[in-house]
Amino acid sequence: MDASGSFTVLYVDAEPPTSTSVSEDEQFDAAVATSVGDAVGRVVDSEIDCVVVSATREDWQSVAERVRDAAPRMPVVLVDAVPEDIVDAEDAVDEYVRADDPDPSRTLARRIEGVVARSDADARNEEADGRFYRDLVDEASDAILVVDGSSTIRFANDTVAEVFGYAPDEIEGEPLTMLIPESLRENHLAGMEAYLDSGERTIDWNYVELPGRHSDGRELTLAISFEEHYRDGERLFSGIVRDVTERNARERRLREYKRQFDAVFDDPDSFIVLLDPDGIVRKANDTALKFVDADFESVHGAPFWNTPWWDHSGAPREKLEEWVERAAGGESVRYEATHHGPDGETATIDGTIRPVTDEDGRVVSLIAEGRDISERQRIQEELQTSERSLRELYEVTSNPDLSFDEKLHRILGIGCSRLGLSLGFLTRIEDGRQEILAVEGDHEELREGATSPLSEAYCEATIESDDLVGAEDASTADWLDAATYDRWGLSCYLGSKIEVHGELFGTFCFADDAAREKLFSDSERTFVELLAQWASHELERERRQEQLERANDQLERTNDQLERTNDRLEQFASVVSHDIRNPLTVAMGHLDVARERGDGDDEQLEEVERSLERIDALIDDLLTLARQGDSVGEIEAVALDAVARDAWETADTAEASVEFDDPPTIRADESRLRQLLENFFRNAIDHGPDDVTVGVGALPEGEGFFVEDDGPGIPSEEREQVFEQGHTTSPDGTGFGLAIVDQIVDAHDWAIDLGESEDGGARFEITGVETVASE
Repeated sequence: MDASGSFTVLYVDAEPPTSTSVSEDEQFDAAVATSVGDAVGRVVDSEIDCVVVSATREDWQSVAERVRDAAPRMPVVLVDAVPEDIVDAEDAVDEYVRADDPDPSRTLARRIEGVVARSDADARNEEADGRFYRDLVDEASDAILVVDGSSTIRFANDTVAEVFGYAPDEIEGEPLTMLIPESLRENHLAGMEAYLDSGERTIDWNYVELPGRHSDGRELTLAISFEEHYRDGERLFSGIVRDVTERNARERRLREYKRQFDAVFDDPDSFIVLLDPDGIVRKANDTALKFVDADFESVHGAPFWNTPWWDHSGAPREKLEEWVERAAGGESVRYEATHHGPDGETATIDGTIRPVTDEDGRVVSLIAEGRDISERQRIQEELQTSERSLRELYEVTSNPDLSFDEKLHRILGIGCSRLGLSLGFLTRIEDGRQEILAVEGDHEELREGATSPLSEAYCEATIESDDLVGAEDASTADWLDAATYDRWGLSCYLGSKIEVHGELFGTFCFADDAAREKLFSDSERTFVELLAQWASHELERERRQEQLERANDQLERTNDQLERTNDRLEQFASVVSHDIRNPLTVAMGHLDVARERGDGDDEQLEEVERSLERIDALIDDLLTLARQGDSVGEIEAVALDAVARDAWETADTAEASVEFDDPPTIRADESRLRQLLENFFRNAIDHGPDDVTVGVGALPEGEGFFVEDDGPGIPSEEREQVFEQGHTTSPDGTGFGLAIVDQIVDAHDWAIDLGESEDGGARFEITGVETVASE
């Protein structure tokens, strides 16, 4: 409506007589649109007060809908309407004029006046409502934002300053992305574009939590609800925004506290009951309920002292009211009580009743908490028992004044006491029979020295297992036959196999006529294993002691024999030294006289002289073997080259020569080392050419030394025999030279190897020699 009070009416393909007659009315300005698009464009771009559309158009409903979409408050009047159109027109248009109206032009004018008047009134009301709602929005506790399809902020209420840190005029006209974390801005723009294209909602518009960005850069958690609007043909989106960052943080903390509380309250090892200050049960965990096989309904609302936890507990129940009263007064009460179950079983409870106070210090509830410490007490008692038993075991085993038999009987007694059984015994298993070697306790069949077939004994199963074999009630043991059980009548049994030097010896066992109620504990089994190991070690020691005593007896007999042999050797040496050497000396003297007188053939005399010299050398070797044998004297550092030179000078070297190849300093008996070298030299001279060359030197890497020559060598097939006494290939040899060498090598704990020198002669390598580094 313009200032003069006239209306602008847009006709969409109306009949010319109708539009002409209405336009002649000074109250109306007429405009005509020939298409739907033209009509929508006129409505959006021009000040149109009412749209008239003819029902003669097949798409009149589409025209009405498109106009309403572009301008939701625009009045629409349908003309030329027939009864069928009137039914459809009720929701599509504001008014209609029937095709059979007697004065359609006048009726249309009245209809236009009416709908425009109502539209103006609605506009005035909306304006008033707008002012009202604007004031209401500005006073709202939540931030309210309105954005357009390009995500530009068109409106922000005052509360946005509290949520985002921006005044409304700082963000109006700015992109919504300034309130979105940078990492999510592209996602927002893509999502907005997708919605404008398809109309598909991918989030809950009624309530959704999304990240936001404060003006100071910190990230917020926002709770948002969305609405979509059209205003003057423009598509707008509003959002009611609440900062729930702190609320969510509080909720997370509460959930964490709840999880922590549940984790503590649902402790599978603690009985926890929540009480009112007057002792009424309000909550109980599953552990507490299962302990007495109760359900929560049976204890909820009952006084704590009248619950199944204390039904059979006597004295503690009488004290419980006092404990609750003290806790309600602010005291934390600690107690230890014995709980008696309905089946007669007992349990020791270590418990507390402690107060829970509010911020003013008032006690608002009580927490009763308890733990079953029966097993802990049992373990402590068992540890104390084990400690006493181990101390007794140590005192017995470390007592040097007790014999093995005395120790054995006392240890069997310690084992019986530790296990609470009446019998302990050691058996010997041999040739399919069991013999009782030692027994502690009285039993008709178990006597020291008693024997029985192994097949009829408990020990048959014991020796077939590497672990302990036992039964608290032997009558139910699957490893024991009824006949064996009936013969011995041992209702409780625990035994271990014993081995001595890796071979089966027997068993170490404990038993009783009565069955045992409690299972053998791990510590009890370990203690029996310890006793069995002690018995095994002691039996091994006893056997070693017997073997040692037999060896000592044999050694004494051998020493006696050696002394007698040495006496005979000494007598033999005296005979050789005096009774044989004296006549030999006389013979040598007569030989010298015969030469001086010229008696006899010179060749025969030389032959006699060689024989006498051989006898003399033989006597020297025999004396060496008899008196020194394979013994050595003081071991000291000896320069091999110096000893070798001395030995060479004492030998009848004639045209022979000796060479030294850096002989080492070694630790040896110098006298016997000289004998060794003399025999090596004499062997080389006796078996080699007159100009034989002998070499003495060090072996590589300090392994020892060698003596070699360039003589004919020793054939490989004879090398094993050359060290035997009496073996010789020389008519002038005694057969004892290399045997003496072998004895001296053995006496020093050396080793000797015979091979061939580079010149084809003999090469002796002596190893295992301790060399001394040169200073």
